[in-house]
Amino acid sequence: MKIECPTCHAKLIHKRIDDGFDTHEIDRNGTVIPLGSKSNGGDEVYCSHFPSHVLPEKLVRKVLDLVAEEF
Repeated sequence: MKIECPTCHAKLIHKRIDDGFDTHEIDRNGTVIPLGSKSNGGDEVYCSHFPSHVLPEKLVRKVLDLVAEEF
């Protein structure tokens, strides 16, 4: 599967929008202990040339998987 817009073959853009939080406790030794997090965001994947182009759901899921592997 090519990772490109199926309509015009342009590159795709991924945008993460989030207004969540992460809370950590730092002990005296410098160990970071996660206490909680909440994500109120979402992901957008769109054509870099024409954001109105419709992308197949399978392609969007593939892009989100690729991004998740990197971050």
